[in-house]
Amino acid sequence: MDAILTFFEDQKVLYKSGPEKDLRIVHSIEMGWFILDKFYALVESTPVYAAAMLLDPSKRKHNLLQNWPEE
Repeated sequence: MDAILTFFEDQKVLYKSGPEKDLRIVHSIEMGWFILDKFYALVESTPVYAAAMLLDPSKRKHNLLQNWPEE
């Protein structure tokens, strides 16, 4: 899902100014962002998401490194 949000950010910058300027696309990107944000909040609040993070070693390591960086 992070890849989609990064893509939205890049496209919003592209279509907000310059020769590719199109405010309808910018509005569509913002609406898509809103829906993804709403969905992401629901996913994070479910116990299944937490269980998946604990049970999948690759996700557990990534989550730990991302949220608890070494000092």
